[in-house]
Amino acid sequence: MHEKVLAAMSGGVDSSVAAALLLKQGYEVTGAVMRLFPDSRAHEDAQRVAFHLGIPIKILDFSDLFEEKVVRSFIHEYLSGRTPNPCIACNRVMKFGQLLDMAVESGFDAVATGHYARLAAEPGKPPALMKALDRGKDQSYFLYGLRREVLSRILFPLGAFRKQEVREMAASLHIPVAAKNESQEICFISDNDHARFIRERAGSMAVLSGNTTMQPGNLTDKTGKVLGRHEGLYTYTIGQRRGLGLSMGKRVFVTGMDPKSGTVTIGNEEDLYSEGLLAGHLNWLQDPMDIPREILVKIRSRAPETPAFLELLPSGQARVIFHQPQRAVTPGQSAVFYHGEQVLGGGIIAEVLSQSGKTQ
Repeated sequence: MHEKVLAAMSGGVDSSVAAALLLKQGYEVTGAVMRLFPDSRAHEDAQRVAFHLGIPIKILDFSDLFEEKVVRSFIHEYLSGRTPNPCIACNRVMKFGQLLDMAVESGFDAVATGHYARLAAEPGKPPALMKALDRGKDQSYFLYGLRREVLSRILFPLGAFRKQEVREMAASLHIPVAAKNESQEICFISDNDHARFIRERAGSMAVLSGNTTMQPGNLTDKTGKVLGRHEGLYTYTIGQRRGLGLSMGKRVFVTGMDPKSGTVTIGNEEDLYSEGLLAGHLNWLQDPMDIPREILVKIRSRAPETPAFLELLPSGQARVIFHQPQRAVTPGQSAVFYHGEQVLGGGIIAEVLSQSGKTQ
């Protein structure tokens, strides 16, 4: 059993209850707040909770690292015509990278978070990352990028609970933030307006460097016929229907984007379906030699897993062929591989494959 645990606390319900559960289980708990922005006030609620629980708390300024490794990476991906998921990078680099490394150096046995996920260990084997009991809140998708060797130093106290149970525990323990609302999807974009954020943070830099994703371009159909103009690729993502500015007399969607030409391709619902994908920047939570070839794959956080065939290529990429075509496979998003409830690993979607197995 771990003894000294550093509990990451955001000031929200989940991380607060996670810390409380650890105390109840007999751990020596210290809270930790990662300040990710210079003007962040997230530590205030976390301090209130720590005082209520009677545990010490550390306020750690990680804002420079967060800006460099998460925010700038997010901007770079958008400027490259891809749609990234910054929460995955944050988990890998911040919570289970910088924070965990600092915890170990400071004499802590483990880091705990309020993620809805589980770890299962068999004798003589490293821990396996598993889905949470509450499938509606499961966050294992966001954790596939963790280093395999750190799983033994992580605790997920909420993995065996449902969200409603966590809410009820927060109320029964009189935790000060028990009635607090869920946090937003991307913490550094308060209004969820990705285009505005990219425009304000990278607009002049991208234009000066000649980046086409910030420049106007053509909206075309799949034959190349020009249907209209757009203000920049960075305002679009695969599968988008609203905000196209086209009167087509039918529902149309963004089905492709070409960063080199600055072209956005528009098509019908059936044009959104793909036979497979190529994924790069792979991370494995199990020995790749033991990975089955018949897997389940999740192509975005809110998508259901779908059966697929996995092939590891000499290039270091993975080719994934779906049993049934999948809708709106999006470069930049993560493809996460499962075997039942276990997370095997995953990677970043690099290319989308058509029925012929060629890139679309």
